[in-house]
Amino acid sequence: MGRAACAEARRWSWEAATSVLRNEQYALAESRFRERQRWVEAKLEAWRSPLTRLRKRRPHRTRPSVAAFA
Repeated sequence: MGRAACAEARRWSWEAATSVLRNEQYALAESRFRERQRWVEAKLEAWRSPLTRLRKRRPHRTRPSVAAFA
């Protein structure tokens, strides 16, 4: 088993080994980012829904214009 490990280690250069590792980690980071993004979007939508309903129920009040006091 030790000889096989040495032979496998000799097959890989530092550049090749780090490239493979970087690609795997990058793919994992991308998938985790997408998962978090979906979670955040779901939470935002949950917050927006009640606010949208409140805005529809109560009309927005506007300030009276200055001309109204003249």
